[in-house]
Amino acid sequence: MDGYDETTYGEVFADVYDEWYRGVSDVDTTVATLAQLAADVAGNDIPARVLELGIGTGRIAVPLARAHPIQVAGVDASPAMLARLGQNDTGSLVDARLADMVTGLPDGPFELALIAYNTLFN
Repeated sequence: MDGYDETTYGEVFADVYDEWYRGVSDVDTTVATLAQLAADVAGNDIPARVLELGIGTGRIAVPLARAHPIQVAGVDASPAMLARLGQNDTGSLVDARLADMVTGLPDGPFELALIAYNTLFN
């Protein structure tokens, strides 16, 4: 589509994303499930490392990093979404990078990788 690229969605929705998608899933349950999965794989290698592709505003990543001994990293193609993540991540707990899902990924290994909600659709 003319005029639409990998940054368009984030540029248009970053300022309302958290409000619009607040109730789309139970974040506490999602975070607890992800933390358990990462811990199961990591075993004694705590903290576990988690990679989120399409990290956006940090709707999942920030509470995951706050609540558990987990190192969270992520990539997003939208500077606007990452700027919002920076506002949400006041403790700078998440290693977020401007990149796509192929190039610019942080070095692994990771115990868990995830893509949340409608990232692939967008």
